[in-house]
Amino acid sequence: DMIRALCDRCVLLDRGRIQSNGGPETVIEGYVASFSSQKQAASFEVGQDESLTLQVTRGRVMDKTGQVRDRFDVFEQIVLELEYVVRKPIEGAVVSFELKRSEATLFMSFDSDKDPSRLKTRHPGTYRCRIELPCPILKPGHYSITTHTGIANITRMQHLQDAIVFDVELVSKPSAFLSYASKRRGQIAVPLDW
Repeated sequence: DMIRALCDRCVLLDRGRIQSNGGPETVIEGYVASFSSQKQAASFEVGQDESLTLQVTRGRVMDKTGQVRDRFDVFEQIVLELEYVVRKPIEGAVVSFELKRSEATLFMSFDSDKDPSRLKTRHPGTYRCRIELPCPILKPGHYSITTHTGIANITRMQHLQDAIVFDVELVSKPSAFLSYASKRRGQIAVPLDW
């Protein structure tokens, strides 16, 4: 974030050789993709941790047909599915996720944002939620999802950093005159009526 704020040009070096040279967004995106390509994972599953009252155990990104994928077109619907376990009754608990593009946070979402009643007692069980990410809004780039559980504004129970990693590309339409093109400024693109 500091490089984005301070620089208008960047050079990416690897063992003394120039790998890329250009605007911060392009170079940073290439840098992030280069070290995270080994851990590209459109889904995850973690072992049960009985010490956690509220634990995310599985997650995945998929298309609208339910197929798990790690690459999407800008104009495709992306669905995030999370499964979590509540081990004993708990009040004030939340499940949340953070969506990042090239390590910059675009937004966070809490499962209680639209339904504050979820802050009341959660009962033991296994739960699955499906979240449709806004579409089209994501520009081409490298994205990751970090999940969190905890008691709202008090304590964090679980933090799964970059648990899901995927890419968005613009292949379905020509990008020369669209704000969705990766070379255009901005982290997101919103189709507006003019």
